[in-house]
Amino acid sequence: MTPSFLTEPFLQNPTEEGVTVAWLTTTSGSSHVVEWGEGERAVAETSPFASFPGAWQHSALVKVNHRVPYRVISEGQATRFYTLAPAPKPGQPLKILLFSWQPMLAANLQKAVEIVGRFDAVLLAGPLPITPRDLWSDSRAFFPCLQGTAEGPIDGTMYEGGEILQHAPLFAPPNPLFDPFRGRFGPLEIDLPFLTLRQHFQLELQSGPLWSRSATALSLANLNPCTTVFSVLDTAEGVLESYAYDCSQPSQDPLCFDTFSRSPK
Repeated sequence: MTPSFLTEPFLQNPTEEGVTVAWLTTTSGSSHVVEWGEGERAVAETSPFASFPGAWQHSALVKVNHRVPYRVISEGQATRFYTLAPAPKPGQPLKILLFSWQPMLAANLQKAVEIVGRFDAVLLAGPLPITPRDLWSDSRAFFPCLQGTAEGPIDGTMYEGGEILQHAPLFAPPNPLFDPFRGRFGPLEIDLPFLTLRQHFQLELQSGPLWSRSATALSLANLNPCTTVFSVLDTAEGVLESYAYDCSQPSQDPLCFDTFSRSPK
């Protein structure tokens, strides 16, 4: 039986030496590989995914020292080429997406990619979903939204999410009830002169004159129910920006309503 892809490939556990590529299919099969760079290949290990029937995870460590294109092949079926990279070097500029699970996730992530492009890391505020419906089987589930394959209609506009996890590792706290990923999504620790990221989504802004804030008059409590919110951290510029997007007005761009920025010395 030829397996069907339940997800596109996603990245886990980046280190200085490389990163693990993983993906899910409907059957175990016997031939699953990752191809990257100039024809390099690694055979993936296969195992049942948690206790979900009809779900198999394949994973392989890719050893690289810089960002390269890659794809995965299961039983002769190949995905498109994406990109992967090892853990960032100290001081390397990063663009990090911070978001939370919400009903309008497809619109949220699609707009984030339109604004930023490719992210270097993704931080989820809150535990991962734990059911097949919330993870992949629904067209607006977690993986479709984070991999640009969703079908999320909102007020007559279709949103497909963003092609994110194929290029950037996700860091998220395990669900205390059940963690099908067995802690493979984190934690992330980043030390910068102006902030510290610790244990998933604990972001500590350094106090004192290093930071200035610019906020737009926007009450989150009174937002349109079709409004979704996400944040982007640019470590090169020293800026943390929060955006609000009203899905009922698709012709309008997301509004940057709150900005923390590193003050010039």
